[in-house]
Amino acid sequence: MPLITLGIIAIAATAGATYYSMQQAKQQANTANKIAENNAQQIEAQGAAQAKQIKTASREKQRLLLDERRRAIARNRAKTGASGVTMEGSPLLNMQETAKNITLDKEMENYNAGIEADAVVTKAKSEAALWRYKGKSAIAAGKLQAGAALFGGASQMADIGMSMKSAQNKGVT
Repeated sequence: MPLITLGIIAIAATAGATYYSMQQAKQQANTANKIAENNAQQIEAQGAAQAKQIKTASREKQRLLLDERRRAIARNRAKTGASGVTMEGSPLLNMQETAKNITLDKEMENYNAGIEADAVVTKAKSEAALWRYKGKSAIAAGKLQAGAALFGGASQMADIGMSMKSAQNKGVT
């Protein structure tokens, strides 16, 4: 087989291997990006679900606090009435203070639950952003790998061409 034919076959094989390496690098990068995006979406969904659970638990706790307030006021009224004291002055102020404190507890629970839920969502969004950044980094790395494969293949093809030129100069055909 003539040297030129062998050289053309070697260059074609190198070009094919280079193309395959480039496609492989791109595929790996795209797969890593899809995995990162999937992880980001899962983290965001988990954060939203956890925030919903926090708010639901808080609503239940607030309901219990209101029930407790109603029972405490009813108990105080019953004790006051049983003792023969009228609902004026200190007994009334005491009931009002009890109602105010329980209402403040309910509001504080609502506020704290809101802060906790917001913190969970913010953390999930931050983690999701990190995963998305990792995915973009994988794509950038894949492009660099594809470029390296291209330059490596070009270098190999140039070496083959130089070897063929050297052999022709020496009279090998």
